[in-house]
Amino acid sequence: MALAIEALLLKIEHKKAAICGFFIMECVVLFNWARLSS
Repeated sequence: MALAIEALLLKIEHKKAAICGFFIMECVVLFNWARLSS
């Protein structure tokens, strides 16, 4: 039972990390684009 919960938490953490990474990438791209277009 504990293993299943741990696996689920790991999945959630992995998803959060992926979302954060994607968000940071988007921010970097937008920042660079804004700097270039100005």
